[in-house]
Amino acid sequence: MLSSPARRIVPRARRIRGLGCYRTERPVGPIELDLARNEGPAPDAALARAVAERSRELMRRYPDTDELRGLLAKRHGVDPAWVLITAGADDALMRAALAVLDPGCEALLTTPAFEMLRRYVRLAGAAPVEVPWLEGAYPLPDVSGLIGPRTRMIVVVSPNNPTGGVAEARHLRALSRAAPAALLLVDLAYVEFADQDLTPCVLGLPNALAVRTFSKAWGLAGLRVGYVLGRPEVVEALRAAGSPYAVSSISAAIAAERLRRDEDAVMAFVERVRSERDALTGLLTELGAAPLPSQANFVLVRVRNARGLWASLGRCGIAVRIFPGDPLLRDWVRISCPGEPHAFDRLVRALRRTLGCRKGYAGHDRRAT
Repeated sequence: MLSSPARRIVPRARRIRGLGCYRTERPVGPIELDLARNEGPAPDAALARAVAERSRELMRRYPDTDELRGLLAKRHGVDPAWVLITAGADDALMRAALAVLDPGCEALLTTPAFEMLRRYVRLAGAAPVEVPWLEGAYPLPDVSGLIGPRTRMIVVVSPNNPTGGVAEARHLRALSRAAPAALLLVDLAYVEFADQDLTPCVLGLPNALAVRTFSKAWGLAGLRVGYVLGRPEVVEALRAAGSPYAVSSISAAIAAERLRRDEDAVMAFVERVRSERDALTGLLTELGAAPLPSQANFVLVRVRNARGLWASLGRCGIAVRIFPGDPLLRDWVRISCPGEPHAFDRLVRALRRTLGCRKGYAGHDRRAT
């Protein structure tokens, strides 16, 4: 219970009214295999050693991300002025909202999607306008039909989290043409796992930004390193909308070293995840559940008892993601692909025990969605 002074201090501004803190439900008990957060592979210890020689100097200096910016600019064939290093993709998404949205404006989003997106829109004082997209093709007609004079931003997440669905280049081009005065913000956090990289398409559009991250395929979630790619005048607006030193020098140095030395290992991990994703989809179908096609590093599956499956896997030491606060996803479970043979075998055995022996957890017919 808040005291009277605390009630006066804690803001009642419309921008945060009704917004709780970001939390995910965790199973009770020890978890040895965390498949709830879509994290990537742990880098080799040699990566940290390579940066350790410079760490004392990096720690005492204010952050400088020019080295990483240069590497990413070269990688994507742009000038460094087109690149902004951010504290994960989350920082990039919030900067975009703060840079282009005002009270009275609207941002078009699909739902379900990364839940922080609507929060960032509201923190900027704008209104999120949501279009359902649970499965199937990207709903271009529905999104385009809502573009109006108050539309200042359109967000496309591809592959989408938590469904794994993807947009296509033609969708982005159509949205860019339909809303030339709006920012087309394309969240590509999981793009390494997709069939098509939409980054070149985004870079060719006059009003679009691509958001990328080192948290997923590159396995650096704990360092909080993401980046924005786009036209310099738009990137500068995002630079002004956040901290000037958002990413530590040590995080940026490790990310740069990861880019230089580990691309082959990362791509091998991506191929392993794609193989596991296909196998997991087949297994879940075989066991009577209803998985969605995915191009991310996870599979979203509809089951009869989502919480029961979550709890049963938790007792096996495996964490997966459920969405009890979202009516659209109450019957769905998101399962990350570990990208490691022994871990995947453990997941398969646990799913066979839970879904195979207790049919009450599976058996949903996707035709009912």
